[in-house]
Amino acid sequence: MLHIKSAKYLSGYKLWIAFDDGTSGEVDLTNELKGSMFEPLKGLAEFQNVTVDPELETIIWRKLRRFSTRVFEGIAE
Repeated sequence: MLHIKSAKYLSGYKLWIAFDDGTSGEVDLTNELKGSMFEPLKGLAEFQNVTVDPELETIIWRKLRRFSTRVFEGIAE
């Protein structure tokens, strides 16, 4: 399973993510933020505040505790 080492907001719902296997790339989460769980992230002000939890090794937001790394498998460009 991939673990996220760093993440940086780019624009819209796009992030640049670096994984522990040395790969990195742009990930567009526009079509992944479905359902009421992701409502807090629909506002770009909150989405831009992405960070990496060093213990969980995945991205987190203040209003959404964690995001499964499985979502990123195969979608980084």
